[in-house]
Amino acid sequence: MDLISENKVSIERLANGLTVKLIEKPNFQVFNVQLIVGFGSSDSKVYKNEVFPGAAHLMEHLLFHKRDCEIDSLFSQLGIEINAYTTYNSTNFFYPFLNNQRGDFSQALVYLFKLVFDPYFTDELIKKETQIIESEIKITEDDTDSDLYTELLKKLFPKTPLSYDILGTTKTIKQSTVDLLEEIHHNFYRPENTVLYVCGPISLNRLLEIVNSIPLVTPKEQLVENSCYYYEPTLDCDLPPMNRLTKLVYGWSLPDLNLDYESSLIFSLFLENMLGKRSQFFHRMYNEGVINDDFYYEFMVEKNFTVIFFSCLTEFPTKIIQNTKETLHSIQISEEKFAITVKNFIGKYIQSFDSVEELGTLENDGKFHLEDAINSLKIVDRLTVERVKEVANKILNEAEFATAWKLIS
Repeated sequence: MDLISENKVSIERLANGLTVKLIEKPNFQVFNVQLIVGFGSSDSKVYKNEVFPGAAHLMEHLLFHKRDCEIDSLFSQLGIEINAYTTYNSTNFFYPFLNNQRGDFSQALVYLFKLVFDPYFTDELIKKETQIIESEIKITEDDTDSDLYTELLKKLFPKTPLSYDILGTTKTIKQSTVDLLEEIHHNFYRPENTVLYVCGPISLNRLLEIVNSIPLVTPKEQLVENSCYYYEPTLDCDLPPMNRLTKLVYGWSLPDLNLDYESSLIFSLFLENMLGKRSQFFHRMYNEGVINDDFYYEFMVEKNFTVIFFSCLTEFPTKIIQNTKETLHSIQISEEKFAITVKNFIGKYIQSFDSVEELGTLENDGKFHLEDAINSLKIVDRLTVERVKEVANKILNEAEFATAWKLIS
């Protein structure tokens, strides 16, 4: 099955540096539109200045204010609800657009570019948004899952921007000034550091015609790249007492293995095969009362860090951690069961091409992007169990472990 030709996937880099990616879906009535800027909470320097923790998220908030209008109201006039979120490596501004909505697709793109590339910062606006974010921070501090995840990253990546929540702290966000925010925007919010990602019923020629008609002023200075992190993990394996219900978060940091998409996908399939809810490990731990349905894991590959983390409620933290380690390091893979894991992946992957929301996730998946994800079927088609073992061994042999926990009762 050639999903690429069937879905008309196109990638173009414009003269101003902006990358345009399109999945053409002529029979759809809904667009998914995203403008993704390569600036997130893990970006720590701009020229000679430190970027304070929480800067990327504060920038996201402030860009909704303009000198002559509130950008929300412009989108509302077109019947569009514009949203945004910040990750470790990017800031994503996005909206769905229905073909039968009032207003037109091209005008919505004009507003989107105005939102992202036309900043307006004042001391009053900074103070207003800082107060709003302080309230968000207090909410996350009361969220056990969020608090423990931040604590785990702090142990795995100490003295790096990853040791802070994406929101920053009530102290760090007060370091913001108009001059610093303008410098950050000038450096990171540039066409060559931005991707316009569209999925929906439009041709590439028409999309490029619209985009090229929108004027963009490109700053002269070149983008300053961040260097890789150097850190010594705090290998904290402190565990709570047994027979007390505990919210446990544990995981591994991985060194800069420079994982490509193929290795990342293979290791994801390995984890699902060994620890997913269809696995022998999960059913054994569940039946023994060690975990319940809330057991969760995630494998994150970002541009400057990689982590595997696990989360669960348990009265037996030592047992679940020990069994997780033993299961992973055993690398005992049944060809029959792994074939089922691959088959399930292929089914979900093919289904994703029938949803603009699902297709929207292909571009903004950590370190990897649309051009990586579209090769998934080719990778799994030639995949062998021996190759899976090779990749898993390489990754697990370099991993560093840490825990975070909180007693529930």
